[in-house]
Amino acid sequence: MMIPRKEGYPGTEYFCNSSEYYLTQLPSVTCFEVDWFCKSPMDFHPTQVTGDAPGSEAEEEVWEAMKNALGTEHAGVAYYRYPVVDKAGGQFDREPDIVLLHEDCGLLVIEVKGYQIQHIERIEGQTWHLTGISQSYATPYTQARDQGFFIRGWFQREPDLRKDGSVVIPANFTVALPNISRDEWEDAGFADIPASPRVITADDLSPQSLREHILEEPGDTEDVTPETIETAAAVLSGGQVISGERTPPPPDPTTKGELYETLLSGLKRFDENQETIGAEIPPGPQRIRGIAGSGKTILMAKRAAHLHAKDPDADVALTYFTKSLSEELTDLTRHFHYQMTGTDPDMDALQVIHGWGGQTVGEGIYFNVAQAAGVDPLTVHDIQQGVGPLKTLEECCRRLVQENDIQPIYDAILVDEGQDFGKWFYRMCYEALREPEEGQRRLYWAYDEAQTLGDLEVPTAREVFGKDDDDNPLVDLSGSYSNGIQKSRIMRRSYRSPRENIMLAHAFGMGIQRDDGPLDAAITNQDTWQAIGYEVDGDFVSNDDAMLWRPDEYSPHPLQNETEAKPTIRFEGFEDQDTEIEFIVEQIRRDVEERDLDPRNIMVIPLRNPGGATEQLGKDIADALRERDIEPNPVWETGGGVFKQSGEVTISQVTRAKGNEAAQVYVVGAEWVEDGSSFIPLFSRRNRAFVSLTRARAWCTVTGREGTAVAEELDDLVDEIAGNQEFTFPGEYITGSSDDSPRDHSLGDFNLLSGDDWDGDR
Repeated sequence: MMIPRKEGYPGTEYFCNSSEYYLTQLPSVTCFEVDWFCKSPMDFHPTQVTGDAPGSEAEEEVWEAMKNALGTEHAGVAYYRYPVVDKAGGQFDREPDIVLLHEDCGLLVIEVKGYQIQHIERIEGQTWHLTGISQSYATPYTQARDQGFFIRGWFQREPDLRKDGSVVIPANFTVALPNISRDEWEDAGFADIPASPRVITADDLSPQSLREHILEEPGDTEDVTPETIETAAAVLSGGQVISGERTPPPPDPTTKGELYETLLSGLKRFDENQETIGAEIPPGPQRIRGIAGSGKTILMAKRAAHLHAKDPDADVALTYFTKSLSEELTDLTRHFHYQMTGTDPDMDALQVIHGWGGQTVGEGIYFNVAQAAGVDPLTVHDIQQGVGPLKTLEECCRRLVQENDIQPIYDAILVDEGQDFGKWFYRMCYEALREPEEGQRRLYWAYDEAQTLGDLEVPTAREVFGKDDDDNPLVDLSGSYSNGIQKSRIMRRSYRSPRENIMLAHAFGMGIQRDDGPLDAAITNQDTWQAIGYEVDGDFVSNDDAMLWRPDEYSPHPLQNETEAKPTIRFEGFEDQDTEIEFIVEQIRRDVEERDLDPRNIMVIPLRNPGGATEQLGKDIADALRERDIEPNPVWETGGGVFKQSGEVTISQVTRAKGNEAAQVYVVGAEWVEDGSSFIPLFSRRNRAFVSLTRARAWCTVTGREGTAVAEELDDLVDEIAGNQEFTFPGEYITGSSDDSPRDHSLGDFNLLSGDDWDGDR
């Protein structure tokens, strides 16, 4: 749901400590803060496709009727199969059919039954005795009540939803019987039973009747306001802390530290698109394309937890490429699973594992699939050297798939950082999935082609997964599944970085204004720019300049409108490296001592050839920091699963920084992106700069050698973006990028993406 914004602050992700289940903040800004709420259409979130499951037709009939009744004039949120199961208390073992949150009725849980009147023999208390069907009895009202109170218990822990110690939002429960008329119900005498439950019958499913029935649910809604409903919706979405008090923002933030605190405070919830993606479970493959900072990682973790909560015996794997993501992904899945079930997940069934595996990250997808096929897994030392770990992993996967029978060992595989895996990895994952009783194999992947660290390759789904005997692709990503779940999703909003930061990252990463023209991989299609959240003044066909900018809708970061936070992007050029390092260290000293930033919230990323060159520049910076009594954390000296250290400034190569972020990021040595002597290809060098720039949650300072073409390019871009909130795509490079040009990159091109993530340390 699009919510008009007043001045506010975007939220953060949260994780759950597995021992105490205390929720705290994770580093990714992927939600938005809700300051106020307005009347706008309902949000409807179908979390799955029920197919031929018992009662599914009845559930879908009631769900569609509710959408028709409340879809245009009401504000709130409704879920079909809301992901919550009480495994700890044991009061209910399945998800509620429909959950509604609305200002006029509070919280309403609807249990839908497809019974016909002859199936109900009698009702005694809360027990319905049944005949003529597989069930002999049921307790539908009790089940809805238990589910409702379980959810309402989360509201009890949110201070803005309490008054005098009690939750202000009433909880209501009802049973929907779409195959029974009101006359049949009353003629059977069920309406006259003492404490007879409120029911929705077939006669109540017209829009007006259902609307009246729902909005006349009993309960005191005097203290229920649009603001309290929005707070409750934030809790239901999973983006809001449901334990402990929120920290209020500083009243008049002026320093970097105070301004950064505003990003960590306030009410958090997923936006409409995030909530839909996080809640749904498609019955087959799904591709999620998201811009940097859009929340892909947290949503993949939420879906993995949802899958495990629904079926604890299913083998689910959530995989990734950046080693330092291991702890964050594990914590996220624990948090969401605990919220859904009240229990810790079985991490043997819900595996958060690396795509390859290794000494620092343990088992991986490739390792497990190879072992299941009876093959000794290959290592980097078994493959020809010099091509990097991703292409090495690709070669391992190719050999495994082409030379062996892959055994299906997983029920679902979710791939984060999908741009860093090649087509043979995806083929391996697909063949390692079991065929479900309903639907297709469940392979879900999230990616951002702008964040790949290697050569751009654009294989199609047909090339990756193959085709059947009739030449049809085995995996079709067009259109939607039944119940409206789309096979392909796009996430345009970037919450992590201010607008200026993400614009500079795109323009510099694609070389939009470099002397020799944009990279061949630059986006030269208006629709594709719009798909990642840009407005475009220009057609990319004529030779006129095109102007690009990001509206607030797709870059809702508050610091871009805070005068005290300016500038959020900056470039400084220097005559030599020693002067450059001296500047960086002095700025970090001021960040810590004068601007109140915690050293842990500062990151330095040297841009150099991977391996020794990067580490040497990082070591020089670390030594200079120590001379100022500031403790550095060169991440190549720590284990693969640990990235930040308390009280220390993080210094990281790009490949370890990816997937992590900091309030202030210093990108050092920008001239390297045009170093023709580097063994890293131009596209990859530019892409590493893009990844580095998008690690900043607030401020990004880029440094490099003055007097170079790169320095001039960055100076011009920073001036244009910071001053005008837009950048120019030069018209002289557009004439060769018409719809017929092979250089034209459109949204359909980026089905999957492979690259080469070489950091020299495998």
